[in-house]
Amino acid sequence: LDWASKSGLWRPKAQGHSNDKPDMKFGIPQMDDLSVKRVLNHIAPLACRNFIVPELKANLMAVERKDALLKFASHAFKRTAAVIVGEPTTEYKAKVQELILKDKTAKVTLERKKKAAEEERKRLVEEKRKKADEVRKAAKRKRDGE
Repeated sequence: LDWASKSGLWRPKAQGHSNDKPDMKFGIPQMDDLSVKRVLNHIAPLACRNFIVPELKANLMAVERKDALLKFASHAFKRTAAVIVGEPTTEYKAKVQELILKDKTAKVTLERKKKAAEEERKRLVEEKRKKADEVRKAAKRKRDGE
């Protein structure tokens, strides 16, 4: 789904979708009836690349896992299954917290820059307005005085 969105396909917000097997409701018949997924499933084993199949239920059930592994039957693939459940390690937590902190600080910095730019713009507009008022008043005094 991510590659489809990055390719420019618009997808309306779906209600009640599953993160394990999300709905393919793009409004394009080939995407909605999973034709594209079937083509990718046939092409993927031919490309000697690394693949991750993130379907939780299918990977936890032995029969479905064996069916998925049969698609990658070539000896060119190292097939590994890993189920990670439970409390993450402290190193992982620290790394995630560090990434979140970087994102937050970047957002705050961006907001501060926007706010400073907006204040500078307002200040310049006010200065221009004051100068325009002074010029207008000077012109009026000059007209009234002559």
